[in-house]
Amino acid sequence: MRLVLLNIVVALGVTALILILWGAVAMIAYKRSGDRKVGCSGPTVDERGVAVCCKGDKVCEEAETHMNLLEKQ
Repeated sequence: MRLVLLNIVVALGVTALILILWGAVAMIAYKRSGDRKVGCSGPTVDERGVAVCCKGDKVCEEAETHMNLLEKQ
């Protein structure tokens, strides 16, 4: 019985360690990259041909630069 409980405790400990490491990496990534939208794969072009941020909500300076780089390739 002790062995079964020990296995459960060890499994929970390993799971907790993985979740703590995952959370720490996510916090570091958030701190380095800032608040980004989920699923953002880069700037897009709207129906008027203007480069806008990934969700199309505003014009971005980075979007223009990114689109110019894509055109050169």
